[in-house]
Amino acid sequence: MRRTRSPLTLLASLASLAPLACEGDDPTPDAQSIPPAVQRAFEGSCMHDGCHQATAPAAGLSLDAAHSAAIVGGPSSQSALPLVVVGDLGGSYMAIKLLPDDQLPAGAERHEERMPLDGIESDDVERINTILSWIAGFSPEDTDGGSASGTIGDTDGSASASASGTTGDSGDPTDPTDSGPTTNTGGGPTHPACSVEAVTEDEVTSPLDKGSGAGQIPQLVGVVLEERCGCHTLTNRGLNTKFPGLLAPGGSLFLDYGDVTALGGVIHDEIFVSYTMPPGSCPGIPTDDLAVLDKWFADGLPDGATFVPP
Repeated sequence: MRRTRSPLTLLASLASLAPLACEGDDPTPDAQSIPPAVQRAFEGSCMHDGCHQATAPAAGLSLDAAHSAAIVGGPSSQSALPLVVVGDLGGSYMAIKLLPDDQLPAGAERHEERMPLDGIESDDVERINTILSWIAGFSPEDTDGGSASGTIGDTDGSASASASGTTGDSGDPTDPTDSGPTTNTGGGPTHPACSVEAVTEDEVTSPLDKGSGAGQIPQLVGVVLEERCGCHTLTNRGLNTKFPGLLAPGGSLFLDYGDVTALGGVIHDEIFVSYTMPPGSCPGIPTDDLAVLDKWFADGLPDGATFVPP
């Protein structure tokens, strides 16, 4: 039976699939080694029974730690493309096997089904994103030696509301220049805050209908969403050119008050319950920003005219 998919997945890019390194450049220094976070992602999502485990692996491809380095520059049994060219998402057949159907590079040919074969659960989102981001050229920052998930739990297994990823100096939610924390404890690639400015390289700065009026996203809430959830604020997803490992699916975009109220329950659950947002590839949301969102959700998603900030 296929597993269900998480509704706010951040997987791989629609644009910027060209190689990230210029011809003639030296290869990525660690191209022949598999970062620990990527290896854990393989083990969590690609090495189930009947898949790419060490013994009798599918298609002869083992992704266990003793063999996985061979994928870098190694041949594919299904394509003329090598399995992985670090820095070239579109030229790596492993990426083509992992990318969503509507995000395949032009002319790309994928044989058989997309991987993972039995679908993507919420835990797989972080792992697949980590693998794709590594292939795209963003080296994972392995800070904790744990799983490639953005979740931080208390000792009893529950998670606190302020621990949706990394902890660090909290930013001023009213300051649109605040970059937020720049490290994450999830073992995924480390990027600056996932603001709409960052993911579009300053091409888009303030796409949301936010303010203090009736029927608007509250100003503070809108700023937090633009700063911490930028991938979800783009109607033209091709503008997300900075981080080819991150892309929000169309059904998870929120641009105005109607969008965020319709998706409010999902947004809340992904940030405060399942802790799948932000993904391991992004820093966590600072405490001050989380407080704004928490108050807004607790108050029933009021509009700009009625929201009282914390």
